Amino acid sequence: MIDTSASETLTSGEIERLPAFQALKARIVSRLHDLADSAGQLDLRIEQATVLGDEQLSTVIMHTADDLDALVFNVAVIGEFNRGKSTLINAILQRPALLTTAPLPNTAAITRIAALPSDQATEHYRVSYRDSLRQPLEGTDLNVWIASDFLRRSGIVLIDTPGLGAVTRAHQEVTEHIMPTIHAALFVFMVDPPIGAVEIAFLQFSMAYVNRFLFIMNDKHGTLAATNNEAAEVLAYAESELSAIGIDAPIVIGLNPRAYLNGNDGGFADFLPRLSDFLIESRGRALLDDAIRKAQRHASTIRTRAEHRLHDLDRQTDDLRAELAHGRQTADALQMRKQALIDRVDAEMSDIVATVAGDVDNLAVRIEQAV
Repeated sequence: MIDTSASETLTSGEIERLPAFQALKARIVSRLHDLADSAGQLDLRIEQATVLGDEQLSTVIMHTADDLDALVFNVAVIGEFNRGKSTLINAILQRPALLTTAPLPNTAAITRIAALPSDQATEHYRVSYRDSLRQPLEGTDLNVWIASDFLRRSGIVLIDTPGLGAVTRAHQEVTEHIMPTIHAALFVFMVDPPIGAVEIAFLQFSMAYVNRFLFIMNDKHGTLAATNNEAAEVLAYAESELSAIGIDAPIVIGLNPRAYLNGNDGGFADFLPRLSDFLIESRGRALLDDAIRKAQRHASTIRTRAEHRLHDLDRQTDDLRAELAHGRQTADALQMRKQALIDRVDAEMSDIVATVAGDVDNLAVRIEQAV
C-alpha cells in the first residue's frame, strides 16, 4: 500500500516516483493485460448502436493499461453545444485563438491538447480519421501539441468534445464514446439557461466512467458579477441540484472565460489554483483509483459475458442431450420394429417350411398309392 499520509506535502510527480507507487502501478498494468487477454480469448466486443460501431473489449482495456503505464491523465471538457467549452480551454491555456468557437456545432471532432515534448521545438498537430466514420469532418480526431507550462507541469491532456444535444446525433455519440478513457471532467453549463434534462442524462451516463467532476457555470453575460449577493445562492442551488442526481460533494465555480481572455479577472484568480488542486495534486492517486475501478468494471463485464456464454453452452448441451434422448427412443423403436419384422419373417418361413414338408409327405403317399 502507498503511504498517503504525506501526499499533501508531495507533488504529484514526487508521488509518482515513489517505489511503492511504481510497484502498484506495475501490478495494475499487469492485471489489465491479463483481463485484455481474457477478453481477447472470448472475443468480447463493446456493442454500441451508434455510428461508431462495435469495439473489441480487449482494445479498450489495453488503452486503459497504456494510459496508466504512461501516466496519461485525460481531462475532458464536456457540456451542451454553445456553452463555452472551447473558450474555457483557450482561457485555461491563455491562448485566445487556439480553438475556434462558433455559435452552432460544426464537426464531431475530438481535439486532444498535450504539452509539446521537451525534445521538440515546433508546435504541431495531427489529424486522424476514425475508420467507422468515413466523412472527413464527422470522423476526425485532432491531436495538438503546444508549448504550455500548465500542461507540462500537470501532465494532463485536455480534450475538447463536441456538444451534447447538438443538431447531429453523431456529435453526442462521439462524446459518449470517449468517456471510458476519461479520468476527470470539467462540465460547463450556463447561468441561464440552467442545467437541463439532456445535461442531467449525460451526467448520469458519465458517472459510470468518471467520478471526478469540476462544474463550471459560465457567467457569459456577467450575471453573477452583477449580483454579488445572489451569486452564492445561485452556485449553492446548482450544487444541490447536482447532489440530487448522485454527484458526491459537487464543486461549482462561476467563471467568465471570455472576460478573462479580454484582460479581466472573470473569476480566474480563484479558479486556477482550485483547478491545479483538482487536476495536479491528486493526479497520481486518481490514475491508480481510476485504473482499479475500470479493471473491476472490465472484470465484471468479462465475468458476465462468460457466464452468458456458459449459459448458452449449457442450453445447447441440454438441447443436444434432448436430441440424443429422442434419437435413442427413435433407435429403440426402430430396433423393436426390426425385431418384429424378423419375428414375422421367421414365422412365415416356419409356415412355409411346414407347408412344403407336408406337401412333400403327401406327394410320397400319392406316389405309393399310384404305384
